[in-house]
Parts: sequence; structure tokens; C-alpha cells
Amino acid sequence: MKRIISFIIVFCLTISGLNCFAANTSVLSTVNDEAYEIISKLDIISNIKEEKNISRADFVMAIVKTFGFDGYRGSEISSVFSDVNEGHRAYNSISIAYDLNLISDADDKMFLPDLDIRMDEAVKVVVCALNSRAQAEAEGGVPYGYLAIANRKKLLKDVNTDNTFLSNRDAAMLIYNTLNSEYVGVSGISSDNTGNTVHY
Repeated sequence: MKRIISFIIVFCLTISGLNCFAANTSVLSTVNDEAYEIISKLDIISNIKEEKNISRADFVMAIVKTFGFDGYRGSEISSVFSDVNEGHRAYNSISIAYDLNLISDADDKMFLPDLDIRMDEAVKVVVCALNSRAQAEAEGGVPYGYLAIANRKKLLKDVNTDNTFLSNRDAAMLIYNTLNSEYVGVSGISSDNTGNTVHY
């Protein structure tokens, strides 16, 4: 169990110094300044605009980057999701998320990467990334078990949960709250001729 927000803040200051970034004041008025600065400087979500929803692909890419797995190579998933080929910009992130059980396969083999992600879908991804899937399933599964865990960990603070879909602004707040939560994490992924192994 550890808190990683202090590392993120130090990292941001280290790579960027103390210079303020340019941002639209209307965005800053609706997004917590500290959260926006951290998420922006880490380039987790770009062009945060309250009125724009984030796609399923972009959210998965953001979560994979948040947890530091974007440098790994995932397994082949063309047979899992027929609408995500190797040329897709989010192919590797979706593959990694699938390997880590952050997302599940579908009966129709469709991931629908360009559709807006629903609030409950995003919450499930984050709760799974925090290694709390088993607990969420034990408390009722989708959606209420995952929402219960998210609320308990204060992941939804300042997130507009009345919306069906997740906006870029709310995605930034959800990720910021995740960084500031108690983290039960994955230490790495190793690959050999038998496949990928996740280490906790």
C-alpha cells in the first residue's frame, strides 16, 4: 500500500520546472488547478474540455499510461477484438489492458474503441487497475460493486457522476483521484515463450 501522488508532483516539477503552463481560463475555472496541471504535464489526457467526452480507446490509453505500462508490449488481440487491428493508435494499450484484466472480451468480439466510454465502464477499468476487482465482484459486480469501491476510495470526488458518459474533464479528475488513492499495484509484466506474466 502506498501513496504515489507525491511522486507524480515531484516528477512534474522535475521535468517542467516551476513554469506555469498556458491553459484556457474557462477550463481552469471548472477543473481543479492541481489536478489539471498534473494530468496535463504527464500528457495523460490532452485538450481537456468539459463539453467533450473521452473515447473508450483514449481512456484505456490514459489508464495504461497512468500506471506506467505504456512502455510494455501487450499480446496479440486481433482475435479478441475484431475492430482493433495492429494499426490502431490504441492497439498496444488495449492489448495491455486486456492482459491485465482491466477490460474483458465481448461475445461479438467488438471493443468499439471510438465510442464514448460510459461512466460505469471507466470506473470498472480504474477499480480493476487498483487491483480491487475481486472485492468489487464480491460486492455485487457491475455496476454497483465497482461504484461502491470507487466511492470508498474517493475516486469520484469532483466527478460528475450524473452523466452517462465520461467527459475529458471528469476523466482527468478520476485519474487524479486514482493517483491520490491507496494503491495496490502491479510491479511489472514479463514475457517469455509461454506468454505474459503479471507480477503484483
